[in-house]
Amino acid sequence: MTIKFDNTTKGAFGSFSNYAKFGVYINGKAWQTVEHFYQAQKFSDSYLSEKIRLAKTANKAWRIGQSRFYASGINWDCKRDAVMFTALHAKFS
Repeated sequence: MTIKFDNTTKGAFGSFSNYAKFGVYINGKAWQTVEHFYQAQKFSDSYLSEKIRLAKTANKAWRIGQSRFYASGINWDCKRDAVMFTALHAKFS
């Protein structure tokens, strides 16, 4: 059986979405969703990271994280899998 899900939190498997409102506590901070944490890790600028952390919704956090207006200053391709593992481990622990 294959379970497919995206940013929707509806349906039988909606709680597995990174947008699902299951707060995570990582590195001394509370994050509203996995998506908030994941997007914030793209930036070394603490202002942007905090702006994403405090975004009203996961979709708003995603939009800030996708913005090409801000330069990330990190090699995201080398870091993203480890960031997601950290977020999911916190969510499901």
